[in-house]
Amino acid sequence: MSWEMIYHLDKEEYSPLDYGTLSAEIKNKSKTRLLVLRVVVTFDWMRDEYWYKDCNIEFKPNETKKLPSVGFNVELNAELGTYLFKPGVLSKSLSVSGWSESKLSYVGKGKHIIIKETPERNAVVFISHSNHVDDELIVKQCKKSLQKCGFEPYRGCPTITQQPQIASHLHITKRFISF
Repeated sequence: MSWEMIYHLDKEEYSPLDYGTLSAEIKNKSKTRLLVLRVVVTFDWMRDEYWYKDCNIEFKPNETKKLPSVGFNVELNAELGTYLFKPGVLSKSLSVSGWSESKLSYVGKGKHIIIKETPERNAVVFISHSNHVDDELIVKQCKKSLQKCGFEPYRGCPTITQQPQIASHLHITKRFISF
């Protein structure tokens, strides 16, 4: 590899649906010019996919420059645990015969992040649905996703006349989100 990267993420712990940012700079360690076309970051749960930011930054030999930041989202279905992430670049080098073919390469070892449980958001989300049999599966999946995001799902809407103790408690202690 003809370059060296110094990099970090904006934090070390994320929850599902969190947004993060990779910041990096590169030093061209070769004796030829380097052209960086894309900055990427991948996580070991992504297989061959990556988040990226296109650019067009040329480096002289031994020159160091800051790269554009790369934003990413932690997927809703990300399992809790420790994961490896690796940044990299799509680049070309200049030789006597011209620019080489573009090549995607990553840093050697990478670093680790933690995916942790989403903190409770102190909000109740009401799930309104019909009584059709097929709705049960949809409601179960919706509840699971809401819980993973830190929301408390509630099926049906308690009214003061139907369930005054529940309605009173929810109105005092929780914010309501309905959609």
